[in-house]
Amino acid sequence: MGSKRLNEAIEFIRAEREKIWLNEPADIDRVKHRIGAKGQSLTVVFFANREVSAIARSLFGFRELALSDDPVDLETLKRVTLQLLGGASGMFGQMVYNMTDAQKIYSRALEALPEANTRQEYQALIEELIHYSVRLEQWTDRAIPWKPLSDLFMASLK
Repeated sequence: MGSKRLNEAIEFIRAEREKIWLNEPADIDRVKHRIGAKGQSLTVVFFANREVSAIARSLFGFRELALSDDPVDLETLKRVTLQLLGGASGMFGQMVYNMTDAQKIYSRALEALPEANTRQEYQALIEELIHYSVRLEQWTDRAIPWKPLSDLFMASLK
């Protein structure tokens, strides 16, 4: 199924997802140490979590369109997906979140997507990206110190 480039990208994403399934990816340490506005880093992690969550939700919606009888044609799906992946590749690079492993994943998919010639090939690539993105979202969520933040919030209400 699909071109060599497409199949290799799918396998690469699958392998990278399996690496982070039980083990925290190096990207998490990199984003936690990214210094944002006013010398802080917590909001950088918040924003990275929000971005990866938005990517996962968007990819899920695109996949559902590909699986449906919706009249959206494959070329249109690919165009909007290319826009999303191009933005993701840029956001996760060194200039913003420094999540360079995620950047490689999204860049690899960006390069391979034009070679998806059927809805099934498109779906296979998007499916792997969804799995990877959801797992990365879970890791970024775990990096947020929710309990201390909640305690601080509750104390401020008194």
